[in-house]
Amino acid sequence: MKTNIAPAQISPVLKARELRFGSGCIARSLRHDQFSGAIDPIISMMHYKNRETFPAHPVAGVSAVNYYLADTLGTTSCRDSLGNHIKARAGDLHWLAAGSGVLFAHKQPDNLAMAHGIRFLVNLPAPKKFMPPKTTHTPSEAMPVFFDAGVSVRIVTGETHGISAVFEPPEPFTLLDVTLGPGASFVQTLQAGWGALITVIEGYAHASAQGRGSPLPRDCGIGIEAGPVDQSILLRAGLHGAHLIFAAGRKLNEPIVEMANFVTNSREQASQLVADFQAGKLGSIRQTRRKARNVSI
Repeated sequence: MKTNIAPAQISPVLKARELRFGSGCIARSLRHDQFSGAIDPIISMMHYKNRETFPAHPVAGVSAVNYYLADTLGTTSCRDSLGNHIKARAGDLHWLAAGSGVLFAHKQPDNLAMAHGIRFLVNLPAPKKFMPPKTTHTPSEAMPVFFDAGVSVRIVTGETHGISAVFEPPEPFTLLDVTLGPGASFVQTLQAGWGALITVIEGYAHASAQGRGSPLPRDCGIGIEAGPVDQSILLRAGLHGAHLIFAAGRKLNEPIVEMANFVTNSREQASQLVADFQAGKLGSIRQTRRKARNVSI
């Protein structure tokens, strides 16, 4: 008797849009509305190389996630209106669960520093959109690595092949930094009810589920929805290998209203956040160091 397995939903392959900020930051961006909901809870992904300073800007209703890739040069100074001042280095994860709202700023301390990273805005569910903000910083050396033939996977958050990351985000979320040698392959389980975004940083790969998939060139992404059952996602590198980012979380299936970096479920909530920001209720960022609040390392 043949068993019908609910198919995974696979998006078309989309090329990231190039963005430039000032003279020192080049980025490539993918957004949730390009994928018709397939990558929920991810609001946006930005792959960047940055030498610029970004002044204080407000964030609310989401987690602002910065993962610094291995070839990052020097340090990035990360400050927020909770009083935190953290120096991020290559391989580190900086997770700001913005909740009810916070100001965030980052800069490169000198001309030799260059941040090469991935920035996600990850949606928070309605009950957590107005929770107190919290910053968590995980250093590179605390992240486990899975090895197999031609495969190296840094487990930034979540789990793969029975190995779990040390940091648990506010909502279940898997972030894997995947390096594949020429022709090598890696399989990751995408849990039922989850959505994933897979992007290629370097090289060329192929992503598939249930035997269906697509070639994935550099600076492109594909969204996959697991549906009601777990799905095995196969990632295979081309002849010259590939460097990929696998990001996935439990789908929220909630209304999304965006005003810049404010993400809410209604216009009324968004308008209230704007009013709070204009009234100074999200605090300020001091340039002198003071005791940090709501931070874990």
